[in-house]
Amino acid sequence: MSSLNDKLNPEVPGEQEFADLCIICEGDADQVILSKLVKRLLAENSLAYDVRILTAYGKLVIPRIVRAAERHLQPKALAVVINSNGNLSKVLKDFRKELDLDKYWVIIAKPNVESWVTNGGSNGIDDVEQFVKLAGKADLGQIESAHPEFHTLKQAVTNIHLPQ
Repeated sequence: MSSLNDKLNPEVPGEQEFADLCIICEGDADQVILSKLVKRLLAENSLAYDVRILTAYGKLVIPRIVRAAERHLQPKALAVVINSNGNLSKVLKDFRKELDLDKYWVIIAKPNVESWVTNGGSNGIDDVEQFVKLAGKADLGQIESAHPEFHTLKQAVTNIHLPQ
């Protein structure tokens, strides 16, 4: 039986899978927060898209995961969610070297995805389950007001172009 890592490894042949949207993020906390927020956005908009969220485990690996996801999941759309960590211009410069950013939904969380659900106070949260709870009860409108980049995620999730 092949694992997801095998399917995303460009050197390992495997069956093709398909997704409406593939979201690639940096770490586990980002993944659990995005998963909960995406589920809420889909439910709120009565949508039943297949959204896959993959964790790259660091910024440097994201371009490789993007290429592998394109090859093996063949998503109709692909979103890259990156933490700015206070240096937006450096993040954009680094990623433009590796990826054609015009091909993807690019969401740069300022300063990070965790801040969307913690109002910037994620220090002291060491359990991803706490992030799941926070993402489950966070006011989506308030997140969008405080973090305009969240609007881009919302657009990616709710406006996937499906074939006719």
